[in-house]
Amino acid sequence: IVAISDVHGAHQAFVETLQAAGVVDEATAWTGGRTHLVIVGDILDRGDESRRSMDLLMRLEREAAAAGGLVHVVLGNHELMNLVGDLRYVAKGEFAAFAAEESPAMRDAAYARHVRDPARPGAPPTREEFDARFPPGFFAHRTAFSADGAYGRWLLQKPLVLRINDTLFVHAGLGTALAAMSLPEINGRLRGELIEYVELLTRLASEGQLDPTTDFHAIPALAAAGADPLLQRLLELHGSMIHAPASPLWYRGNAGCGPLIEQDRLAAILLALGSRRAVIGHTPTFRRRVWRRLDDRILLIDAGMLHSHYSGQGAALLLEQSGLSVFYQGAERAVAVEELAPRSG
Repeated sequence: IVAISDVHGAHQAFVETLQAAGVVDEATAWTGGRTHLVIVGDILDRGDESRRSMDLLMRLEREAAAAGGLVHVVLGNHELMNLVGDLRYVAKGEFAAFAAEESPAMRDAAYARHVRDPARPGAPPTREEFDARFPPGFFAHRTAFSADGAYGRWLLQKPLVLRINDTLFVHAGLGTALAAMSLPEINGRLRGELIEYVELLTRLASEGQLDPTTDFHAIPALAAAGADPLLQRLLELHGSMIHAPASPLWYRGNAGCGPLIEQDRLAAILLALGSRRAVIGHTPTFRRRVWRRLDDRILLIDAGMLHSHYSGQGAALLLEQSGLSVFYQGAERAVAVEELAPRSG
């Protein structure tokens, strides 16, 4: 099993990391054979080339399956944010990657709709202000991440937590809120709430009840001001645990809480989910290395691949029967995964 997390649009670094791990060749064709490649969330945001990485993974899913391997993508909080309309961290280059699919007529219609939106506060923006706020590709991007869009459909099929053998793969971590849930519940009911939310967004936008530019954080005020049952249901789903700090897409306790607090809590959750350990991303690691912590129950693999933002590097964790090792971006061989010493003082 090879696990990589937090690509964040750093496509070239991602490719170099895949090549270092030996799962793709110089032409990015699958060479991993029966390997399971797991992407532990956050392909999107902050970097410009996230679309290229998604397209690569879609192709590698087919190539790996034909060779007897598998490519798994686990949802991260930034996939969640793009699906629900929280676009705070979308880079201009990410929008620009969709500009060719956005016609002038599409933007004209979006502007006309935006200025008519009764829920929009203040005076309507000028066309220049509108184009500056919603850059080329914005509306094609939103279409692509809708419930009916190519990337929306693909992402909504992905799990929140994946188990392979005795190891769980989850983007952020396992909080105590999950101790009472089974894996089918996490990937069924909890993910189902996300699917329903995105489907409602898509429906409300297509029916003209919701402007596609509406920010995720503006939904509660809009729903509270109206009696529409679909908006009310959207408000209910806005309170889903998937958006909360305890969510497996947001929880940082496995990475940041001290062993005296976190070790027993984590052990109970792993026991409930029938697993020995968890591989997580989300929290960039100390010295941008891959680490073991909490008595080897947690493997931290977010080494800050997007160097311009995190000053880190790509890292690919290798899990074999013989043990653990890690390939760093551009390296010729794997090295051991070291234990992260607990902080003191």
